[in-house]
Amino acid sequence: MADRGVSPTVGVTLMVAIVVVLAAVIAMMALGFQDRLQDPSPQGGFTTEVNHDGDGNAGKPYFELTYEAGPTADPSRIIIKDSSGNSVTWKDVWTTSGDVRASEYIHIDGFGSDGALNHVCNEGQTFYIIHQNEAGETIVTIEYEIPVTPDPSNAPSGWC
Repeated sequence: MADRGVSPTVGVTLMVAIVVVLAAVIAMMALGFQDRLQDPSPQGGFTTEVNHDGDGNAGKPYFELTYEAGPTADPSRIIIKDSSGNSVTWKDVWTTSGDVRASEYIHIDGFGSDGALNHVCNEGQTFYIIHQNEAGETIVTIEYEIPVTPDPSNAPSGWC
């Protein structure tokens, strides 16, 4: 009767072999997805508010872009782009140095430090707030459209 059973040594060896093969298959499947992993998209929330009469901005209409929430951000990685494809970074417009923190803001009017952008002149003009991660990948955080044509009565000549 002793000749009919499988020895415990052979059973343990087969069990170890099965576990090793199974672990290798799982590891290869898991490592196969590594090239599909991406850096997380930048996080942060922005708000916009248009100022049509240009109060506090030499009469030029502008919109205020506020970094409302999120971790501190590199100002050179926050891009403001107009519908013509012109762009500036937060760093170009911002008068403070260092990272951008919650509740900090800039004015966008298309003059001065953000003069590369179209002037804030007409209803329907579109501006894009783009966040760029360290790998250079971008995500449009806000697509902001000027809601109404600003009042030109206070604006300096040549504002549009």
